[in-house]
Amino acid sequence: MNRRAFAKSGALLASQSLGALGNLLALEPGPQAPAGAGQLHAPNWTLIPEISDEFSGTSLDVTKWSAQPGYPTSGVFAFNPSNIVVSGGYLNLYARKEEFNGKFYSSAFLESKISDPGNGSYLEVRAKPIDFRVNICCAIWEQNFPLRESNNPNPEIDIQEYLLGKIGIPNRVRSTLHRWPTKPGVHTEDANQSYDAPTPLYYDFHTYGLERRDGKLRFYLDGFKYWEYNVSSMPEYVTMPRHIIFSLEGHAGSPVDSYLPVAFQIDYVRIYKYVGPTGGNRNP
Repeated sequence: MNRRAFAKSGALLASQSLGALGNLLALEPGPQAPAGAGQLHAPNWTLIPEISDEFSGTSLDVTKWSAQPGYPTSGVFAFNPSNIVVSGGYLNLYARKEEFNGKFYSSAFLESKISDPGNGSYLEVRAKPIDFRVNICCAIWEQNFPLRESNNPNPEIDIQEYLLGKIGIPNRVRSTLHRWPTKPGVHTEDANQSYDAPTPLYYDFHTYGLERRDGKLRFYLDGFKYWEYNVSSMPEYVTMPRHIIFSLEGHAGSPVDSYLPVAFQIDYVRIYKYVGPTGGNRNP
């Protein structure tokens, strides 16, 4: 185990056993939260290691992840499974200038086989998006592919889309809720929210969090809750298990060749389950 993997392992053990320090996560500071490397969790939350991943090995854990894309292309990009690499303690999703599947650029799409269970779950991803100037959309989201009638309304939760379209802002995180029912096959966007961090997100790693509990979705950046959404109109956003997806999308148009190849880096995926009293607050 390399030094960094050892440090990550120690931090993971601490997050399981030192729950009393979890007040750090529960705090909701003022309108702008300082960037951080993640916080330990409150005593009411317990890590589920079998559906979490520290990416401390040298290859992708194929019992937890599938490189089969949910769709083959996105804008000018075709998804190439070879662009998914685990090394140095990180999951790396690359974008490259290369001809692949009828496109002149390739990127990556990774879907989990494990599920965020919902109904009292908290997903936290520590990630560093691609340099804003490259003009590629980095996305962390939840959906299950292929879309099936048995999974209607096929709720999609976009936890963060960085550089969404050509009007992206380097310090902005955007979260969106969609439904994709197969019958009738009509896509609906239910809600969205943007939040501007103090500094451009690509400068460093940040933690992106999603809590699904008590009929509400709560979205966090570095422990700061920037959006709370009541799902009473479609409770499946909270109740349905969802796969975790990382992807590099072509929503912004063509990338800037001089920056390629470039990688979207994910440090860890951690899923926690609420074990506190029924109706209890997130704050211990």
